[in-house]
Amino acid sequence: MRDEDNTKDQLINDVVDMNTDNLYFRRLRRLKWYLLGLAAFFLAVVAAYYYFIRDVPFIEAVVAYLSGMVITAVLIEICFRIVTNLQSRLQREIADHKESEEKLQKNEALLRCLFETMDEGVVLMAPDGQIIKVNPAAERILGLKRSESEDGNYIGPEWKILRPDGTPMPVEEMASLRAMKEKRPVKDIVMGVKHPDGAISWINFNATPLIDEHNRLEWVVGTFVDITARKQAEDALRSSEQKFHNIIELSNDAIVLSDEQGVIIEYNRGAEKIYGLKQAEVPGNLLWDLEFQFVPDERKTLNVYEQLKTDLLKIFRTGRAPWLNKLQEAVIQRADGTRRTIQALFFLIPTDNGFMSCSIARDITEHKRIEEMLRESEERYHLLAENATDIICAMDMNLQLTYISPSVTRQLGYSVEEAMAQTLEEVLSPASFEVAMKIFAEELAIEKMEQKDMFRPRMLEFEVNCKDGSTVWNEIKFTFLRDENGRPVGILAAARDITERKQAEEELKKYHAHLEKLVRERTAELTKANEQLQQEIIERERIEKILRESEQKFRDIVQYSTDGITLTNEQGNIIEWNHGLEQITGLKRTEVLDQPIGDVIFQLIPEEQKTPELYERGKTGILACLEKGQAPWLNRLREREIQRPDGRRGVIQELLFPVKTDRGVMLGSVIRDITEQKRAEEALIESEEKYRTIFEEAKDFVFISTSEGKLVDVNPAGVELFGYSSKEEFLQAGIQDLCFNPGAHGDFQRAIEQHGYVKNFEMVLKRKDGQQRIAIVTANAVRDDKGTIVAYQGIARDMTEQRQLEQQLFQSQKMSSLGIMAGGVAHEIKNPLAVIGGAAQLLEKRYPDEFVQKSVKMIQDAVSRASTIVDNLLHFARRAPHTSFELLAVNGIVEDALSLLENQINLQQIKINKNLDDDLPLILGNANQLQQVIMNLMLNAQAAMPKGGELSLETSSMKGQAVIKCSDTGEGISADALGKIFDPFYTTRAPGKGTGLGLSICYQIIQRHNGIIEAYSEGKNKGATFTIKLPIFENEIKEEKQ
Repeated sequence: MRDEDNTKDQLINDVVDMNTDNLYFRRLRRLKWYLLGLAAFFLAVVAAYYYFIRDVPFIEAVVAYLSGMVITAVLIEICFRIVTNLQSRLQREIADHKESEEKLQKNEALLRCLFETMDEGVVLMAPDGQIIKVNPAAERILGLKRSESEDGNYIGPEWKILRPDGTPMPVEEMASLRAMKEKRPVKDIVMGVKHPDGAISWINFNATPLIDEHNRLEWVVGTFVDITARKQAEDALRSSEQKFHNIIELSNDAIVLSDEQGVIIEYNRGAEKIYGLKQAEVPGNLLWDLEFQFVPDERKTLNVYEQLKTDLLKIFRTGRAPWLNKLQEAVIQRADGTRRTIQALFFLIPTDNGFMSCSIARDITEHKRIEEMLRESEERYHLLAENATDIICAMDMNLQLTYISPSVTRQLGYSVEEAMAQTLEEVLSPASFEVAMKIFAEELAIEKMEQKDMFRPRMLEFEVNCKDGSTVWNEIKFTFLRDENGRPVGILAAARDITERKQAEEELKKYHAHLEKLVRERTAELTKANEQLQQEIIERERIEKILRESEQKFRDIVQYSTDGITLTNEQGNIIEWNHGLEQITGLKRTEVLDQPIGDVIFQLIPEEQKTPELYERGKTGILACLEKGQAPWLNRLREREIQRPDGRRGVIQELLFPVKTDRGVMLGSVIRDITEQKRAEEALIESEEKYRTIFEEAKDFVFISTSEGKLVDVNPAGVELFGYSSKEEFLQAGIQDLCFNPGAHGDFQRAIEQHGYVKNFEMVLKRKDGQQRIAIVTANAVRDDKGTIVAYQGIARDMTEQRQLEQQLFQSQKMSSLGIMAGGVAHEIKNPLAVIGGAAQLLEKRYPDEFVQKSVKMIQDAVSRASTIVDNLLHFARRAPHTSFELLAVNGIVEDALSLLENQINLQQIKINKNLDDDLPLILGNANQLQQVIMNLMLNAQAAMPKGGELSLETSSMKGQAVIKCSDTGEGISADALGKIFDPFYTTRAPGKGTGLGLSICYQIIQRHNGIIEAYSEGKNKGATFTIKLPIFENEIKEEKQ
């Protein structure tokens, strides 16, 4: 209303001013004559049109023209008189407003000052939605100028008003329109105003309608305050809470969160899976009640409950405990009675009201079981192998030794290192080696059959060479070692010295022959036979003595083992009780020998558990086991609590097993003290770590990104994996930048959009320095209320080293098989080539005819090329396990190879660039073989640059390896060729230009040096780089010691 009055006053003042100098009337009269002239011109044009174009008579056209002029003049005069009357009425209104003008001006100044200076935004709107006025605060909050907002339409499309959830706000929900429609104030409406640059200002809007005395709407006054900062803080907090809640829910670990009073407020699906309690049942319970449910039955007492409650309340009060922030292992009992071993971490979260708690637990039951079984198995077999009198060895499928027991020194005189360096051909006599290869071929043929015994053994007798040049006879029993798919990957063999038996057999044969002769000739020689028989008796006694000594060694091992070992006789009385068991139980050997095992076990049971019924039940079970040799608790690891005679308690892990004899069943057991381990497990339940620890400490790359691929958050493992210096720098990159192949991110998006998640999705990623990394990604999509994907969250595991090892193993197996074939083929071809070459020489000497000489020359050239190929095949097939290695400087090898080829390469207009690391550590290797590899790579680079280019040689060290790089700017290698570049007989050159064995030989040489050779090229005409990685000498020593 005030703005309308001001507008009228301004109009009145203007009219008064115009009246004063008569300007208004002069302009009005001028306008009247201008309109008359314009009408005359227009009517003249119309009359001319009808006269000249439509052929209207001239008189009619003139009459029409004059009539139009008269009508136009009358109309203009009427309008002029109306305007004059309006001017008179305005003069009268001036007098009416003069009296109130001064009051209005004062009120207007006061209200305008308030309007311009108030912190709240104010908008004055007309009933049609037009904005009449906005104050400076409204300009500041909305980010608009008055010129952009005033006279605009509040409900127009340019305003882009949003709801609190970010969706467009319909017109009918807007506060001002509701106030207009309902004719009542509308308060506290939260809305967002989207700026042209995309920024959003959030405001709290109040609208008040101004109603006149006739109940008609005149104006709507809108006031609002800026709540953008508060809204952003609320959204950020809500997003952060949702992000971490999702991480917790997706975790396979059990996560339990409680408030400052110990009331559980978070219990994820991982906890439901591990603890066995439903997710809906736990929140709202007390933490100590939940923890007490998982205490095993034998420990579940009121005292334990009270102590648990007291400890936890003290932690919530003081925030301190010795087991906080430490990984602990514990055995829990689930609701269904099953027991699981967990590894847990307990930590506190400080708040204004005290401390919240969080525990993170992981089920390691299977891991512990497998770990223990593997350790015991390894200990048993290692003890057997190390102390056996027979030779136990393992070989790969190339018949190279990978393990041999120390007994080889006693039998053959070789040290373990010397024996490992021997080949099978060097170990066996020629005749035995021929038999062995024949048997090996037969076994390989059997492997190709569909019906075969996977665990068949083979028993053979071989003559074996000793270090001193003598030979001994061994009885060798061998079988194949197999992988998880049943394929043979090695050979396990046990060799027993039967030299004396063979000699005895030979001697026995000779003795029988001699005896028959003596019987026929002289019976007096029986005395000599008796002497030989006596020698055999002495030898047998010697063997029995060795067996007794071996038995004594076993008794010593049992007696001094840190694990407790006991053995009963067939009646259940203890006959063995070692020192380790004395330490564990506190019972002396002399106290328990000849005592029933059931009585001793009952003696160690805690006092509160001892009952007559328990004693009788245990005694009956042991007697039944001794009678039948079977019991459900046999050959199973069990844990139980014991009480020593001095009152101290402990936890043991025991394995009971039957030992069958001719007289019945003996009962043996192996017992281990796990008291300290159990204490650590119990403490682990109460360890701590904050929510962020789950994210920050993960070894895999954990990420959260927008649906467009922009990274929102990553963990330190991801920063380290991709080689960035900081998390902030890493977040500047998008997922597209991390993909090595441009289309990989699109495939990832399509897969996750189709299913809502991806699992073990393999991607080739790119580090900051350009290196490739192979990773498997498990991720899921995060959707908003409408189901639209707004973010991705997932975990990526680096599989690069595993893939490289798989590729190396495959290449090694392939090269080994091809090597055997190539050697056989080469030997078969070499002899016919020699015959052809010799015959060609005879023809050359005998027939001087030019045609014959030319033909002979062609034969000799072909034989020469075939011989070269055969030599390469022999070199490729040849194994060199005895190649002498020495300490070498890598730069010296590169310099020597370069000096031999530098002139040849320079003649082809190839520029050589060297970048050698002067501080490169020494390596252990064969200089001639490594020089051959580098020269081969340089010659290949020369062949790839027939028109010249650049050849770069670079040495460096990285992660304990010496690195040699040979790069060229030549023809490059296609992606298909890169996968086969090291295969034998594969070549990209024209027929007759290469054998395809050079890089295969290089690959074998580098493998013998325990190194890696890799090829890289971006494609055709983009050059190629070959990288060699060799272990430095210091690392070799460390690995040897380990």
